[in-house]
Amino acid sequence: VEYHIYWAIMHWRTSHVDNTLKAYKIHLPTFLGSKAPMGLLNLHFKFNICKKVKKQLKSQGLDNIEQLGKNDLEVLSAMLGEKEFMFGDQPAMLDLVVYSHLAQLIMVEAEHTCPLRDFLQESCKNLVELVNKMKDKCWADHWELATGEKMEHNPHIPKPEPVVEDKEENKEEVKEGEKDEKVEEKEPESAKEENVAEVKEESSEKKDAEKGV
Repeated sequence: VEYHIYWAIMHWRTSHVDNTLKAYKIHLPTFLGSKAPMGLLNLHFKFNICKKVKKQLKSQGLDNIEQLGKNDLEVLSAMLGEKEFMFGDQPAMLDLVVYSHLAQLIMVEAEHTCPLRDFLQESCKNLVELVNKMKDKCWADHWELATGEKMEHNPHIPKPEPVVEDKEENKEEVKEGEKDEKVEEKEPESAKEENVAEVKEESSEKKDAEKGV
């Protein structure tokens, strides 16, 4: 699964930019986390990301990779047979691995040409059913939240309730702290005023004493 099938998928996805961007309706600014112009992002995706994967694929030395991927799909289909999952009634790690790879084919947009997807749907229908079962097991009713307009990360995990009271308490603490600082700032000024008053009194007393002399 992680060899022939993986590289067969990568070969198809990188053979043309649209096989990734349009087939999966990928929004490049979100995908790359960049606010650069779309033209630059397209060039970056084509000449950096796709080209890098092509080099990795070439280094594997695999000829006729598409047919090798189809052969492995047939083996997996025969292994699954009429069982619910690969090893019986409950999903195992292999089912997750198969799902993570084959979902990339099954979820290609219907109007986009994908030979591996067509072969999977026509000749390995039990694998398509396995992918749908694993999707329901993993996502259930949260699939639309994860793949729709919101695209929430881990929507199945309950989100903490917003803590409003703590924010208000923090604001009050900040205000009290600011008041204390203002009081502390005023105290030195009053002390200075007292010192000036004392100096004035001492000087006036000295003058009175000199007059008496």
